[in-house]
Amino acid sequence: MRLFLPIAVCLCASMLAGQELNSRIAYRLSKVEATLAIAERHLELGRTDAARDHLHSAEGQMADVFTMHARELDPEHPAIVATQERIAQLRASLDPAAADPAPDAQPEPDASPPAAPADERALDSRAAYALEKVEASLTMAAASRDGRERERILQGVREALLPLVEADRASYAQLHPRLAASVAQLEQLEAASTRAGVERAALDEVLPALVASLQERFASLQSAIGSAQGQITWLQRGRGDLDRLREQGICLNALVPELMQLAADVRSRFPDPSALARAHDLGPQVTQLLELIETETARWGPIEQQALTGFLAEANSCIDAADGYLREALQEPAMTGPAEQQLAYAWQSCAAVHALRPDTGEGSSDEAQAATAIRERIFAAEKEIARIAQKVIDDEVLRVQRTRFPTTEYPGSEWASIEEEMRQAYLDLAPDREVVRAALIEPWFERTLTYFDDDGDWVVAHVRFCNGYLGVTLPNGKAFVFTINFIQNKAGDGWSKARVNVVNRADQILPEHLATD
Repeated sequence: MRLFLPIAVCLCASMLAGQELNSRIAYRLSKVEATLAIAERHLELGRTDAARDHLHSAEGQMADVFTMHARELDPEHPAIVATQERIAQLRASLDPAAADPAPDAQPEPDASPPAAPADERALDSRAAYALEKVEASLTMAAASRDGRERERILQGVREALLPLVEADRASYAQLHPRLAASVAQLEQLEAASTRAGVERAALDEVLPALVASLQERFASLQSAIGSAQGQITWLQRGRGDLDRLREQGICLNALVPELMQLAADVRSRFPDPSALARAHDLGPQVTQLLELIETETARWGPIEQQALTGFLAEANSCIDAADGYLREALQEPAMTGPAEQQLAYAWQSCAAVHALRPDTGEGSSDEAQAATAIRERIFAAEKEIARIAQKVIDDEVLRVQRTRFPTTEYPGSEWASIEEEMRQAYLDLAPDREVVRAALIEPWFERTLTYFDDDGDWVVAHVRFCNGYLGVTLPNGKAFVFTINFIQNKAGDGWSKARVNVVNRADQILPEHLATD
């Protein structure tokens, strides 16, 4: 039989009676009706325990209505009466024997507490309602992650639960199972809260200093990695600071393993991050800092490896290029210049590798050993450059020893006047030198030159040129044979004084060979 009675029926009854409920009473009454509807639905589905619990809640809510609105409530109001009848009907449905006692049943005259088993009796409506609040608070306390909030909730539970326990024990020999369960849960939560308080006090002495240390170490690690990464980038562009990179490499080689070990030790001490977070407010911060440190230390490895690989590739490329230039230098000694430049690049790349991974001999990393091997090739290449340079010097000495003053097609005294003009023109340019010998290569020949001068005017000039050799000794004792072009300008019917136009070549010669052919 369906026991559900809609709230609208009660409200319509009050309206038909010409009476209206206070809005606050009507609201609370609607809550009672909703609880009863849930209880009735549980009863229809055969869930008697759930129906009985909701009935107790409805009775507690109804008791609150009478308590809180005693002055303004009309107990005879149709809505109130209908709700009470509905409660009574539901109670009768749940406990028919209590509603309709046997005709021959006689009440016991004994005034002692009822002997009904504790698990078969129901709490009165007020106690059931209060106990529901206690149970909800216990659930909230068990779920709370804030220790201080949990202690505050448990204090309120104890203050609400103790009167219920005392009242139940005054009426019954055995405590109601729900009350006993709540008392046991309260004691368990209070014991756990006490242990948590002791643990939190111990963590208060450790975690603040640990957090400060982790923050400082993480900042140092982040700064060192950022600085090293910047220096790596600049060195790859040829403008970095090797000393600064070496400092950061030494720092990181010591700091990264140290922080990895520190993170492992802290995680070993606090293996459960969620438990640490529940135990202390700084727990989440410790976990976050550990994750940051582990992420940053893991990030440095690939950065360093990528830099080492790049520097070694650059060093190998440069040393190979230098070897190629040296092979060309065997035929053309001037190619030692490009070879030396490539060796300098290779040396800098190897130095960058050793700044990150020092070569400590046995036990050195593969990258450090590879850089050392490239340096050995650099040393060998430098020796080859020195050998080529020495050969150039030796060849030059031999050439000077073999050099003689050249002969021309214009020997004899008939060209002496031109040779004298050549001497005077050179001495006008370098009066501190001595012209030991002069020889004409080509006598004067005339030309007409046309050009714009510095003022932008078109100029037509008549000039003549001649070429010759001059054997000259310098103040330092060295001697040279200069091949010089001389020039004269047209001046009226004659020519201006000869002057040096351009020195085409200078060949060193032994002073004693100037006088011999």
